[in-house]
Amino acid sequence: MGKYWFAFKGLLVGFLLMFSMLAHANLLITPVRVVFDTRDRASHVNIVNTTSQVQSFRIELVDLLQNEAGGYQRLSDADDTSTRISSAKDLIRYSPRQVTLNPGESQRIRLSVRRPSNLSDGEYRSHLSFTALPEPQRIEQTEGAQTGIHVLLSITIPVVVRQGNPEVEATINRVELIQDKQNGDDVRVNIKRQGTFGVFGTVSIEWRPNARSEYQKIGEVNSFAVYRELDERINSRIPLNEGHKLQAGWYRVTFKGDEFFNHRVFDSHEFQWQP
Repeated sequence: MGKYWFAFKGLLVGFLLMFSMLAHANLLITPVRVVFDTRDRASHVNIVNTTSQVQSFRIELVDLLQNEAGGYQRLSDADDTSTRISSAKDLIRYSPRQVTLNPGESQRIRLSVRRPSNLSDGEYRSHLSFTALPEPQRIEQTEGAQTGIHVLLSITIPVVVRQGNPEVEATINRVELIQDKQNGDDVRVNIKRQGTFGVFGTVSIEWRPNARSEYQKIGEVNSFAVYRELDERINSRIPLNEGHKLQAGWYRVTFKGDEFFNHRVFDSHEFQWQP
């Protein structure tokens, strides 16, 4: 197994949000992130029932904390308020709260933001949750006892409210190239963040055999986010394109914004690697 890593101090100012679509087993959601900048007042989310059966969904706002590995932990109202200081629950209004969709049917979820006059500058975030409600319960009669079992599937997307001028810095802090014959080669990165806003973007890796050749993209992760509760997101996997393996040459790792921020490059680093 060959590995290469580096660390450096340069910081670039940048910020990003990515709109796309999220497809799950029974629901299509677009966009995958809702953002209210300082002048925005309203937005919407479209959902589509992609199954061949009638589906019902409960819609609610929940608070999730991102961990260093990029996963999420749900917070309850009983949690320490210091961990929920960035919640957008009190700022967002939305409707409807529950929908029933026929096969292939779509529904628009309307959202609006209400900002108090004394709202502090910064970024506020909650997640819009879509929970699939169970079909009429299947009842089993066993020796006079009735038993019903169902599983509730929930999908969430972030809803972000920005207040004031964005202040955020981001750095590609570490890169590791990993050769693994069993699971396939990949790249791991650490992204550091500073400021009162989250940072969003696309992390890509390019390769060329020598300094005279043109770079070709060999791997990418879209909608990469480091939210404001994190200082650093660590060991994030950037899978390589199908059929590509790590080999000697020059590599370039880039963290870049999308069209909302004119594809601004937050950070980029080039290095030579020999297995």
